[in-house]
Amino acid sequence: MPTNYDDELRVAYLRAAIASQAEREAEVEAYRLFYDGDQGVMLTDRQKQYLIGRGDGLDVDSFGNICKRAVNVPRDRLELKANGIAPADPESGEYAGIVTDWWNANSLDSKQKDVYRCALRDGSVAVIVGWSETKRMPTFTPNLVYDGDTGLVRFHYDNDDNMLFASKRWQRWNPLTMGETGKTRLNIYLDDRIERNIEDKKMAGGWRLMEPAEVREESGGNVTQNPQPWVDKDGPLGIPVINFEAPDGSELADIITIQKVLNHTMGELDIAVDLHNWPILWGAGLELPTDSSGQPGIPAYGAGKFYAMGSDGRMGRIEPADLEKMFRSGILSWLHILAIVKGWPLFVLDRSAQPPSGVALKVMEANLVEQVSDMQVAFGGDWQAAFEMGRKLHRANNQPGELAGELELTWQSPETADEQAEMETKAQKWEAGQVPIRKRWMELGYTEDEMNEMEGMQMDEMAKAQSSLAASLLEQQRQFDIGAGAAV
Repeated sequence: MPTNYDDELRVAYLRAAIASQAEREAEVEAYRLFYDGDQGVMLTDRQKQYLIGRGDGLDVDSFGNICKRAVNVPRDRLELKANGIAPADPESGEYAGIVTDWWNANSLDSKQKDVYRCALRDGSVAVIVGWSETKRMPTFTPNLVYDGDTGLVRFHYDNDDNMLFASKRWQRWNPLTMGETGKTRLNIYLDDRIERNIEDKKMAGGWRLMEPAEVREESGGNVTQNPQPWVDKDGPLGIPVINFEAPDGSELADIITIQKVLNHTMGELDIAVDLHNWPILWGAGLELPTDSSGQPGIPAYGAGKFYAMGSDGRMGRIEPADLEKMFRSGILSWLHILAIVKGWPLFVLDRSAQPPSGVALKVMEANLVEQVSDMQVAFGGDWQAAFEMGRKLHRANNQPGELAGELELTWQSPETADEQAEMETKAQKWEAGQVPIRKRWMELGYTEDEMNEMEGMQMDEMAKAQSSLAASLLEQQRQFDIGAGAAV
């Protein structure tokens, strides 16, 4: 078979591009290790005695992992629900309606949390948009970027930061087929085609473009050509790999050093606590026992022991440092520094701290809310790009399948819910505007059935009250008539 030099040049470029990303990949690998608590702490011989080899098979890699919390603080405030996908123009809602169907069918309500967690931890994550022939709709599959030898997804840009193509590497695993497990696959996603390659050491570049029959078998008949055309009547569909990139990069970039210092300080605190059980004793005027050679030895001490001292003998212990002060100055202080570095209120890191309410709460978390709002803008744009690719695939596979309209995404509020302040505000608005009771119930989130039931209960109560009032008036009239008769 003659050598295809175009393919060889493309593979050579890909190999050089991957090598140039080695430093970035090393950073991501470190972020993942620290997030998982694999932080390489050093233990003293004494700590090894009680922290290692206790039968649990677990090593000690961290004394207190704050990296996971630093990622989860903003992630927990990022949520896009299906009812937040709405048409930008209420008169043209076809596109929004079908995107909501895609969202639910792909279980994106739960998968989105993984997308944001990986993006905030690693700096970015990929969502690959594909097409399901069985469901006749787009698929949205989250993929990690940079994963050691297997690579997973990498994005390749030109000098002007325009994406040239995306690549995905992974290893196949199939215990039912001899020789298939362990082979590395490589997909290259360009704007007009998808190339599927498999590792082949016989080829000069180390990769072989898979035969259409191989691709058909691997995809279950979903893909029949290789390269797979990625075009429609209007031209290229675009690169179907969306880069969900955190606006400020990894949340761990500026706290790795703080985590290391915190591990050191907590390790030192552990040593100090342990030494409290073994205080330094001192004695004067003691009659020390001697061994067989006449050398004095340190007497054993503990419960039920007796010590002989001269008339001026004394014993005591050297009191250790105040551990409470050590804990506050050496550990809690680093949480304060972390909060300052991030611009977050301390209560989001120390959950035992009671957050304020009202205006004070809004002021304290204003910077965090702004950061999350920036993330909503960035990730919202990425979801829009993913859905737009889905619209193109829908049009290409469902002729005539043009979907009219544009999307408007509404995220859940990133602010801490202050129920007391919210209720006070609503009550003031209701009273000032004389808002009808049913409108108030709607704002409180009651369903139509619940409101109808409450209205029925109100009517029953009113009927009972009117009946009771009528009975009371009749009784008063009867008593009046009796009194009037007696007077006559």
